[in-house]
Amino acid sequence: MSASRVAALVGGIFVALIASDDEGVVLCPFRRCTDGYCPLCGATRAAGKLVRGDVLGAWHRHPVLVLWVLQAVVLGAVMAWRRATSRPALALRGFITANLVLMLGVWMVRLGLHDIPRPSTLSFFGF
Repeated sequence: MSASRVAALVGGIFVALIASDDEGVVLCPFRRCTDGYCPLCGATRAAGKLVRGDVLGAWHRHPVLVLWVLQAVVLGAVMAWRRATSRPALALRGFITANLVLMLGVWMVRLGLHDIPRPSTLSFFGF
């Protein structure tokens, strides 16, 4: 693993560890512009919950992040197995597309259920 990947992993874990449940300073540009949550808002707090071992709390903050972590573990194992057995690499374009659709779908459901605040700019779409 390269030094830049290790630094990114350590930095991500650090951010997740210091992520708190309170709002604090809002860094999300979507939220700053619309007062609503973007499809990824809550992921940092969810990562903080996961790092602390609170899977249900992470699921509540952002359910897709929990699924992504599980997928990353399985995908990493499959890729390592394929590399060890000299099999061709996986084509990930469809996998990534499916995850993006899942993320947007969960965001729309959460908006519809009023689980997260709705952006005022989306009100004209009928949400």
